[in-house]
Amino acid sequence: PMRKEQCIMLSEFYGNTYQDWFSKHVRTIAFTGPRPKKLYGYQWNRQWQHLFAQLTALLQFCASHGTAAFLSGGAQGFDTIAFDAVQQIKADGCAVENKIYIPFPGQDARWSQTGYFGQTQYHQRLAEADAVIDVSARFGGRCTNAVAMLMKRNEAMIDDADLIIGLWNPSRDFLLEKGGTAAALRYAKAKGKPILFLNPDTLTCAIDIPETERS
Repeated sequence: PMRKEQCIMLSEFYGNTYQDWFSKHVRTIAFTGPRPKKLYGYQWNRQWQHLFAQLTALLQFCASHGTAAFLSGGAQGFDTIAFDAVQQIKADGCAVENKIYIPFPGQDARWSQTGYFGQTQYHQRLAEADAVIDVSARFGGRCTNAVAMLMKRNEAMIDDADLIIGLWNPSRDFLLEKGGTAAALRYAKAKGKPILFLNPDTLTCAIDIPETERS
């Protein structure tokens, strides 16, 4: 886990320290984060609104320093917020691509029909996306293990990205914890990908850039 002093406010992140690094290294960003039950619940509320506003500002910074594509997994929770934040910066004039990587068709089969995280909104987002990548198609379209395909989806996004934005409290050790977000962060670290941690409790951030990526 990262020490408290390694975490900075998002306003500090926008300083000169990271501008050149972003311009040189970050063309594509992927997102990973928990489902609503591990965050602020399934109803749209002020906590979701605040996260959306902070993430939108962060993505505007990324886009203004060279990021051209954003990859999200279409899942309920942070994936949904991330996709909508990218749509917002596109509406504000940022020329970026907003892509959804789905683990398999029908990942929403057990979701509620309506609501911010419901099936209707999900299919609208699929229609709005610049591209929808069906990861199961890389395995012949078979989905015999849904949990395994969810992780394959995460791995595909991470492989295709230059930076991972993870909604995760960096004081928690993702190397030891269970869950899909922790597993995705472990995979990203093993692949040597830079990770920007956005703390869902404080909306401060911390960035872990491997030595090989710092020049």
